[in-house]
Amino acid sequence: MNPNESTELIDRYLYAVGDELPRAQRDDITRELRTLIEDKLEERSHDPAQTPDAALTAAVLEELGEPAAVARRYDNRPQYLVGPRYYPVFLRIMKAGLAVVAVAVVLTTLLSSAAGFGGAAPGFGLATLASTAGRYIQAAIGLFAWVVLVLAIFERLQSRRPSPARPWHARDLPAVPSAREDRINAPGLTVGICFVCFVLWMVNAIPQWIGVFMVRDGSAPEFLPLAAFGVQLPLFAINLWLTAALGLNLVVLGQRRWTPLTRWIEVAVGLLAAVVVYLIATRSELHGPARLPQIDPAMRLVGPLLFVAAFAVFIQPLRRAIRLLRTPPPGVLPTKA
Repeated sequence: MNPNESTELIDRYLYAVGDELPRAQRDDITRELRTLIEDKLEERSHDPAQTPDAALTAAVLEELGEPAAVARRYDNRPQYLVGPRYYPVFLRIMKAGLAVVAVAVVLTTLLSSAAGFGGAAPGFGLATLASTAGRYIQAAIGLFAWVVLVLAIFERLQSRRPSPARPWHARDLPAVPSAREDRINAPGLTVGICFVCFVLWMVNAIPQWIGVFMVRDGSAPEFLPLAAFGVQLPLFAINLWLTAALGLNLVVLGQRRWTPLTRWIEVAVGLLAAVVVYLIATRSELHGPARLPQIDPAMRLVGPLLFVAAFAVFIQPLRRAIRLLRTPPPGVLPTKA
């Protein structure tokens, strides 16, 4: 029996547990688990009937339990809304949604304030700001309600699945990735899948609902679609990009790791995103709405920013793919320069 097989089993087990834990607690908990496992193995090795090999290690790991169940015992976060399986996904969507609301309120405030240039003051006071924020929060609550419904359905479908035909075995654990870029962010991928599906639905079913709330002369917030600002959406390119991103996320989530191939596909998806942004920048004649021509100068600044965004959107996936490509395979030590 390979003497390193026992250590490899422990590493695979701790990696699987850590994959289910919050990042801030992952290292401490896995160290504690490693000590617990080693203590159990040392205790068992004193028994003449037990041989300290991979079979004994597998038996100890199986006694501890399936990695997901062990991680749930260590995770003390309150998980009441959609159940422990999907609560981390829900939490990430909540954080992202609140960030989007904050950015939207700030941008609306700036654009609406620009309506006073060359004319009457817009009267954008605290009451109007609170009303604008309330509109966005209403939209965010609607999105969160939809996400809770979807995740609750997933939770109940998962709980109704039949029990596995055979018990869980430690030897079934996947190998530990050889680089940080191999490791997937399962909650992040799940959030991405939900978000892409939501955007696909909006772009194709209700594109008139894509826009911003504006305030004119201190009045109540008024919804303006993107078309009012001269924005033209290339629907074919957007659908191609979102469909490719959805397929990639589903494949990576199923494989439970990134590979050089999927990282380079991610670069291609990022290039598609850059093409979409470039098409929007070139086809759109950005201007202020007919009733708010004062914000034309602000809208003209958006055009150059879109060209910068078109270049920047695929830089990060390209860097990740290059780092993964340069990572030596398992068992090969990197050479010093």
